[in-house]
Formats: sequence, structure tokens, C-alpha cells
Amino acid sequence: MTKKMNRFLVFIVCSLFFFASSCDEEAPDELPLVPCDKFLIVNENAFLTLDSDPFTVTNAFVIDDCLQVVITASGCDGNAWEVELIGSDSVEVSTTIQRDLRLKLKNEEDCDAVINKPFAFELRTLGVKGSITLNLDGWDKPLNYSTE
Repeated sequence: MTKKMNRFLVFIVCSLFFFASSCDEEAPDELPLVPCDKFLIVNENAFLTLDSDPFTVTNAFVIDDCLQVVITASGCDGNAWEVELIGSDSVEVSTTIQRDLRLKLKNEEDCDAVINKPFAFELRTLGVKGSITLNLDGWDKPLNYSTE
């Protein structure tokens, strides 16, 4: 097997172990909060053609105008990771307004460690007045964001 395939298999095994050993619900105050210093990009073409290195979303929650996300991927320390949050232009209307989001990871670190790293994204660029449900790809729970 190639080195890249070995790294990917180590990542998958460690991710499964992480999920098996973690609680189903963690209170947001138990998670690392990081400064909300990244911005959501709303671009349909970027959303549809997104190409990302492999990662797992291990937690996500909204506090005020900030989406806090923790991802797990293989790497050295995660300091060289580049992460973007891309939103679809289209908005779904059902009982609530909904928008689909995807994370993009650029990971050029060549180590086999499994790293958990938090990121935070400013949500005011959505221009929401009221409430919206955010559907983050890779996260099975809806995220509620309200400006009220």
C-alpha cells in the first residue's frame, strides 16, 4: 500500500475509536472555544465543486454569531491546515429557513498523528434576520442560528 493509503487507514481507525469512546452529547461549555476569526463564504459554484482532504466533523455548535466546529484529521499538529466554510446560495424553505454548508480542508501535513482542532466561523455574513437552520455536511444534527 502507498504511504497516503496507510495514513488514510490510520485516520479512519482512529476516528472510529474516537467516536466509540466519546459521549453522544457534549455541552458546548465543555468544548474548546476559539476566536471567531474565519468567515463563511457563500458561493454556489464553490459549494458544488468543493474538493477537500479527508476529515471528520467531531462537534459543531452555534454561539451568538459564531459557528464553532471541531474536526479530526491526520497530520502533524494541524497548524498548517487551511479550513474554509462554504455555503450554498440556495435557501430551502420548509417549516424553517435552511441553508447547506460544507467545510473544506487543505491538509499538506505529512504525519500520521490524529489531530482534533477547533475552528470558528463568523455567521453574520449570511445576512439573516430571524432564525435559520444550518445543515453542515458531515454533521448529523441541525444547527440553529438566530439573530433575535
